[in-house]
Amino acid sequence: VLDEGAGVPDVPAAFDWLRAAHQAGVYLVQALDAGDGVAHATAAYRREGLASPADTIQRFVVRTVGGQSAARLVLTSDAAWLRSPHEISLSGQPATVTVTYDASQLTQPGLYVGTLWARAASDTLAGPVFRLTNTIVVPHSLSRPFDAQERLAAGGIRRYFFAIPAGAGGLRVAVTATAGRGALLYLFEPSGHPYRGGGSVETVPGDSATGIAVPGEDLTPGVYEADVVAPPGEGVTYSLDAALPAVAVRAIGTGPS
Repeated sequence: VLDEGAGVPDVPAAFDWLRAAHQAGVYLVQALDAGDGVAHATAAYRREGLASPADTIQRFVVRTVGGQSAARLVLTSDAAWLRSPHEISLSGQPATVTVTYDASQLTQPGLYVGTLWARAASDTLAGPVFRLTNTIVVPHSLSRPFDAQERLAAGGIRRYFFAIPAGAGGLRVAVTATAGRGALLYLFEPSGHPYRGGGSVETVPGDSATGIAVPGEDLTPGVYEADVVAPPGEGVTYSLDAALPAVAVRAIGTGPS
């Protein structure tokens, strides 16, 4: 999951919920890795998109930790591409919940986040008792140079993901601000860490394209993320360009002696 947080707590609403004495258990959720079937996180995250059109199954393990022996739960999805059984039953033992992705709705590059919310069938007004969150990144291919012209509101952020193949000779991402106070450009490696050679630059209107270049020897195959961020006080209009070099150096020989 790339983002986390639910905003400012609504204390009066929380107090009313407690006074209503809703019946809700306490659960632990773990997402099973699509490759090895081992639980590594509390949410499903596929940074490089679906492995194939048939890669549409995700499993979660749900455990009760609040001592509730049995429960019937209703599942609802907030994304059209994310589907699940309408109901599940828990009997006190760990249960596996299988959800499916509609691959036909996950073809355009972008960031897709969908959540299944579980509510007690006997008390749906109690609100969700747990959630099954799924994040899928569909990256842009750089088989040809990428360019985009966008407008961001004050404090806004826009994320771009680029698939970098093995053997690529480098990567350059550049931003040009055409209106507003300027923009920040951040670049993250496939691991999610900022690019080690300098992960951010700032540009203002009137500057030529300001960018981050990753040489081939520092490039890691996988999905890089470039984020454009507008300053808090004013929006920005900008163009973003990303490209791989047309020529990659595979090896350097010693030459004649």
